[in-house]
Amino acid sequence: MPKWLIEGFQADHPTGFSQEVAGHENRVTILLERLAARHLTDSEIIDATFGSRKDLEIHRDKRLGEPVMLMTTGTHYHYVARDADCPVELPRLSEQPVELRRRRWCLDAA
Repeated sequence: MPKWLIEGFQADHPTGFSQEVAGHENRVTILLERLAARHLTDSEIIDATFGSRKDLEIHRDKRLGEPVMLMTTGTHYHYVARDADCPVELPRLSEQPVELRRRRWCLDAA
């Protein structure tokens, strides 16, 4: 079963939430939606489910030869799930160029 590292962020800064889980991508997607929903009001959750809000959408970033990365979108708080066996420490979001802040992935250690 795949292992994922789930990390929480508030804007560019890590919240300190970091949890390793084992499960398939569909279960990790559900977990990310639930984590993101904790920062929404009841009305925002309803609108994100049935309306126009994008807060509970999950962005899937998969590049050829690189592991899948899943990320919540639409809120000040967001969560990222990536391959837990990634051998490289990712730089802090605030140290990355703006165009990469929302597209983090595991870099090849070579």
